[in-house]
Amino acid sequence: MIARTSNPSDIDILARPIPGQSLTDTAGGKPYEKPPSIVSPKQAFDIVSESLEEPSAYTNIISLLDAGISAETLASAVTLKMFSEGVFTPDIAEIIKPPLTAFITDMGVEEGIEDLRVVNEIPDDGMGTEDSLHMMQQINPKKFQQKMNATMQEEELDEMLSNLEDPDEGVQEPSRESFLDMEV
Repeated sequence: MIARTSNPSDIDILARPIPGQSLTDTAGGKPYEKPPSIVSPKQAFDIVSESLEEPSAYTNIISLLDAGISAETLASAVTLKMFSEGVFTPDIAEIIKPPLTAFITDMGVEEGIEDLRVVNEIPDDGMGTEDSLHMMQQINPKKFQQKMNATMQEEELDEMLSNLEDPDEGVQEPSRESFLDMEV
C-alpha cells in the first residue's frame, strides 16, 4: 500500500506488489479470508442492529439520514465494513441488507426525519456531462479547474485552426487522362 503524502517526489512508483502476488500469498492474512465469526443471518442482524443503537453510532446514522444519505446506502456501508472485518460472509451481508435497511429507516422515522430517503434512486437517463462537472467542482475543485483549462485550450486551438487558410486552396486537381494522351 502506498502511503499518502503531499510531496509527489516522495512516492516510489516501483514500491507496489507485482501482478499476481496476491494469488501466491499465504491465505488467511486478511480478516475476510478466515472463517467468519458469525454464520447465522439472524445473529448477524442482531449484532449489527445492537451496534447501531449505541449512542455515537445512532447519532451518526441520524445525521447521515438527515443529510440525505439513503438507508440503503448506510446498510450497504455497514455490511461491507462487517464483512471486511471478517464478522460474516458476503452472503450473510446480502441477506441482512433489506431488514437492515428497514431498521435504519425506522430509526429515521422515530427521529422525525421528514424527507427520509429509503432506497437509492436510479437516474432515468444517467448522469450528464453538466451533472458530472458540477459534482467534480464540489468534490475535486483542482481537477475541475484543470479540466476547464484544458477545454478552453482545445476551443482556442480549434478556433485557430479554423482561421487558417486551406493549404489545398488554389491547387489544381490532377488530370485523369494518360500522360501519353496529353498535349504539350
